[in-house]
Amino acid sequence: MADDIRPDLAALGQGASATFVYGASREIVGLCAWAMARANDPAPFWLDIRAENGRADPGSPPELGWINADQLFVLAAAQAKPQSAVGPKTIASIIRSDEPDSAVAELSDFLSLPSAVQEMIGLHAGGVGRPAFVIANGDRVRPYYPADTGGVRRILDVLLHQGVLPIFTSTPPPGAGRMAFDFVFEVRASDRTAREPGMLHCEKAPAGSTFRAGESSPLRDFSALADALDRRRVPASRDR
Repeated sequence: MADDIRPDLAALGQGASATFVYGASREIVGLCAWAMARANDPAPFWLDIRAENGRADPGSPPELGWINADQLFVLAAAQAKPQSAVGPKTIASIIRSDEPDSAVAELSDFLSLPSAVQEMIGLHAGGVGRPAFVIANGDRVRPYYPADTGGVRRILDVLLHQGVLPIFTSTPPPGAGRMAFDFVFEVRASDRTAREPGMLHCEKAPAGSTFRAGESSPLRDFSALADALDRRRVPASRDR
């Protein structure tokens, strides 16, 4: 790969890849996920895991009205827990008896996903391309899901096998399980990044990608992200 090839957010959608993006500013991390999704899908799906007050986070794409109403799904943390295990009889009623064990396991894993995720995937069924699915604020449900790389990858593979492009967001600490993702980014920025420098640091990327592990790029080097930073609504109180 030539040294002058610059990282491109569209690289996240080349192939079956899952992306994890985290940082101290929930607002800027959300904008990064939005830009990443939009670089690969003009109308991404967005699952917003919200705090107990049920309101969208200030400055987030849902709060800004950037997500199509029919592609925005809102869950409280308790609603985003894995569903109860599906029994063998239920599995047997919806899958052929001669299917391999791997197919049975994958179906079981799919049915354990929150109903909103299953619904999002169902809306894509039969569609064209690989739609972007942002699952925002995953830190709010961290206690309910596996923390090891094997357990995290098993969930990601369910999503990837359904033909979607998953992008998860989180605030620190990110946990070791993040390395199960194909792309891992840390957003080194503050909520004032509209006027102050911010960096996108790549912790992990597949071989051959325009992103390289260990390298950082200014947020504003990415046109989609620069546009998001400029479009967001900044309350007057933050200017003081």
